[in-house]
Amino acid sequence: MVGTSAQAWNDPGKGGELARSQFDRGVDVVFAVAGGSGLGTLQTAKEKGKLAIGNVINTQAQYPDTVVASAMWHFEPSADRAIKMVKDGKFTAEDYGPYKKGQTWAEPDEAHATRAMQQLAGDPALSRQLGENARATIAAEFAPLPVGELMRKRLAAIRQIRANIR
Repeated sequence: MVGTSAQAWNDPGKGGELARSQFDRGVDVVFAVAGGSGLGTLQTAKEKGKLAIGNVINTQAQYPDTVVASAMWHFEPSADRAIKMVKDGKFTAEDYGPYKKGQTWAEPDEAHATRAMQQLAGDPALSRQLGENARATIAAEFAPLPVGELMRKRLAAIRQIRANIR
């Protein structure tokens, strides 16, 4: 982690330092996030002849032998569609990927969090069901075995891409 302040997002030196530390520990691929700090990560990967995954924007043109993929947001079409629907008076909630229609998230305020916790404390069946759902999701998608398998497949693909580049 680069830091928690706004400045942390624009510290290429710190991003590079953290990437160097990871590479020195044997890491093969880094994921460059945190704006300008991520650019420091990419530059260090380039200098060390290592691989990196970009974030938000496509940085392959700037680091063609380093960046093997970029996690692109492409949020604009979704935002444009939602804004148009609201303006046209036709907006309705709908499922989007893992986010289901009607699903709500805790607001970042203490009063809301208190109400949500009181609701869970007062409804043991709901609490139990949410816990079981979370446990099943974590076991299926985020436990070491499924995550490791995803990483194994992706690293194999990256190795293939790198072999084809050379």
